[in-house]
Amino acid sequence: MFSKKVEHCLFVEEETYNWAPDYSATSKRILLIMGLFMLGAVVALTQMR
Repeated sequence: MFSKKVEHCLFVEEETYNWAPDYSATSKRILLIMGLFMLGAVVALTQMR
């Protein structure tokens, strides 16, 4: 029973470790898109003046 609990903990830890890179890549992509959008907005505002 104790070994089962340890295996489950290791499995959960491995699962979170596998999910971490996907999340960071997605957040980086969102930040990049938001950054480009902000840059485009600034350029558009400067062109309007």
